[in-house]
Amino acid sequence: QQTPYMKITLSCIVLFLFALAIIVSCKKNDNPATPLTEANLAGTYALKALTWTYAGVTINVYDSLDVCDKDNLLKLNTDKTLNFIDAGIVCNPSESANGVWALHGDSLVLGGTGPIESSKIKSFDGTTLVVTGTPSGQPGVTGVTTLKKQ
Repeated sequence: QQTPYMKITLSCIVLFLFALAIIVSCKKNDNPATPLTEANLAGTYALKALTWTYAGVTINVYDSLDVCDKDNLLKLNTDKTLNFIDAGIVCNPSESANGVWALHGDSLVLGGTGPIESSKIKSFDGTTLVVTGTPSGQPGVTGVTTLKKQ
């Protein structure tokens, strides 16, 4: 048999859970996802992070990049052309190049004079773009690249 204390405690718990459910369901999304459109993706990006995972081991590739590679920019133009810009400290030879890009669903496809690269867009908030895919010539490796719009 329930005592008055147990009834009050049970009522408080039910009321708390009900209030929590209302608060959670009504919580405003402060950082809504930015729709994946070519117009939203267009812009100039700087590399902020690069990791590779193979056989369950993740390594930070960004830290091992040459200084001249860390400051390069990727410009996705609204006309679907792209520019790899060897900015800041220029590599020798320069790594500047041009190409084309496209958005296919949640895949970002980059092409130019070299092979076509396709990456899945893991997240995009309008400023930070995170893509994942297999780096060219690295079977079994999953790369995650983080780019920040300038």
